[in-house]
Formats: sequence, structure tokens, C-alpha cells
Amino acid sequence: MHLLKGAIFQGYDHRFIISFIISGHRNRNPENLGNLGYEMMKNRIFTVLTGSVVFAIMLGIVYIAYEANRIDMIRIKNAQVLRDITPMRDQVNETILDNASIKKQKYENVEAKKISPNLNFLEITEDGYLLIKTMSTLIVLYPVYEDEKIVWRCLGGDDRYVSIECRSKQ
Repeated sequence: MHLLKGAIFQGYDHRFIISFIISGHRNRNPENLGNLGYEMMKNRIFTVLTGSVVFAIMLGIVYIAYEANRIDMIRIKNAQVLRDITPMRDQVNETILDNASIKKQKYENVEAKKISPNLNFLEITEDGYLLIKTMSTLIVLYPVYEDEKIVWRCLGGDDRYVSIECRSKQ
């Protein structure tokens, strides 16, 4: 109580004195209350800096989660396109096994969207290659004749966006 009486007597407001005491100041002499403004400002700066660092860390964590989710969604959409074009791939299989010539076909925009909602472009070449352009990736499927059957190989764009079989082998 001696501290408050002396501080009020010297003209200091009691709200500042109480916050000064709560802030954990070690030297509670009434003579040192002149440093009250400096100590309070130092505490506020420390609080703002600490809050900014915590906010930056949280923002970084949120961005990492967002980016991982975005990449997963692109990969899922690309896998859906590969599933949706299976009938076309099977048609090329039959044509190759029958030793018939493959007719070049091209599907763009609206025609491609009828095949798969995430497909922008599909072309079947005379060599049996399927050139696929999704919303974010270019994928090339090509047939390879192995053990008397057709096996499909895949070349994809960015490894983050394509399924495992389309990723570049390193």
C-alpha cells in the first residue's frame, strides 16, 4: 500500500500503477515510477512482436495445408480423367491387337467435357498415343506391346499433379 500512496501523492494515476505492478516490474520504488511509460511501451512492443511471430507461424502452417490440399485435388481430378478415358484406351487396344489402322480423333472443349468434366483436350494419334490436356497438366499415354498384350505407359507433366505411374523415374 505504501507504493500506491506514494504514487498517488506524486500525481500518478492508479490504473497505470496497478498495470505496472502486474507487469512484474522488479524495482517498485516510487522514485522509479518515472520509467513507467518506458516499461509499459517495452511490454507492448514485446507483445506485438510475439503476436506477429505467432501469427506468421500460423499463416505458414495454414498455407502449407492449403497447398497440400490443392495438389491433392489436382491429382484426384487427373486420376478421374484417366479413368474416364478408359473406353477410348480400350478401343485403341482392340484396334492395335486387330492390326488395323488407328483413326486420328480429336476432342476439344465441349466434346472433351462430355468425356470427363476435367478434360480440356484429348487427341488419339495414328500411332495410338493419347494426348490428354486436363485443367493443369499435359499427360501422354502410349501403348507398348509386351507379352502378347498391350501395356500402357504414361508421361506426365509436373510429378506433383499426376498419378504414380506417370511420374518421371529418377
